[in-house]
Amino acid sequence: MATLRPCVQKQRSDGFYPVYIWVIQNRKPGYIKTDKIVEPSAVSKTKEIRDNEVLRYCTQLISEYNRRLNLQDTSLWSVKEVISFLQTQESDASFTDYAKLHIDRMINSGHDRNAKNYKMAVQSLKSLKC
Repeated sequence: MATLRPCVQKQRSDGFYPVYIWVIQNRKPGYIKTDKIVEPSAVSKTKEIRDNEVLRYCTQLISEYNRRLNLQDTSLWSVKEVISFLQTQESDASFTDYAKLHIDRMINSGHDRNAKNYKMAVQSLKSLKC
């Protein structure tokens, strides 16, 4: 299971610190950049964030990331795979779009009869749509 926590790294030239989500998966670190920045006064000497608004935002973001990760088996994922998964937006895959893609693949590989059966099944499902 990946470990997530908010952090800052280097101070920018304008004096602010960009906020990251620190991701650790299988003892390997990675970072997800957020759109938040904090003032130097909101960062402790140990580089921990003290700004409550930024911490609240990061906590909600981490909670959402944990929810998404708990729905997957991430035990064999690398830290790059975890970060890539978390940075992609959740979207519902369309069954009919996937079925059409699969049917086209079947036709291209010479399985015309099976493709015809799948096509009829998809059409039946579309007609039952409520």
